[in-house]
Amino acid sequence: MNREIHELINLKALRLEIEVGLGISCFNEEHLNKAQLNHISKYQKYRKQQFKMLNRLNHAIDIDERIIEKRH
Repeated sequence: MNREIHELINLKALRLEIEVGLGISCFNEEHLNKAQLNHISKYQKYRKQQFKMLNRLNHAIDIDERIIEKRH
């Protein structure tokens, strides 16, 4: 269970990085660490694929959240 929660947290962090990179998040980049900023610059090279990646992440997060909720 803890592993699943940890994976969900990682997915949400990745989603935030992609949203910031796309400019669709109101999250301030100053609060991100250097590794996250490096990920964002890497994702920006593949801007067209970012929306597809974001949709897949959102779907995976929804599924994981439902599974975790059912277990509680």
